[in-house]
Amino acid sequence: MAGLDIFAITNELGKMLAVARVKKIYQKGLTIYILLSREANYTLVIGPNKIYLTTYKEKFPIEPPDFCMRLRKSLSGAKFEGIKQHGFDRIAEIKFLRQKNSETRYLVAELFANGNIILLNENREIIVPLKREEWKARTIREKLPYN
Repeated sequence: MAGLDIFAITNELGKMLAVARVKKIYQKGLTIYILLSREANYTLVIGPNKIYLTTYKEKFPIEPPDFCMRLRKSLSGAKFEGIKQHGFDRIAEIKFLRQKNSETRYLVAELFANGNIILLNENREIIVPLKREEWKARTIREKLPYN
């Protein structure tokens, strides 16, 4: 996906998913499926180099991976607050509002070949990444600020 594709998709998703709530979250490999309820049920699919909305019913593994369980714990019942593109990069940031404590959560999707999906708290610190990674200038790991 190119930056222009992500720009168009985030604008459309923002309109379509306004006031939607998270019903359930699933994971298959490196792809996350977020079931959202509004007037109808939609599935937001996020994975390496892809983000889209579908109504197709998928079959999921019985035992969810740890990352999926952590997302469920943090986002179940949360209200979709918006989605935006970071600059003109291939990064989409989805904002959720948790009902329990009125806490904000961000789900960052790096939409390139070796991208990642990262859950952030309201202080933009990493709660859990799909993949822990480390480079010379950047580290993706729990409790670190997301850069």
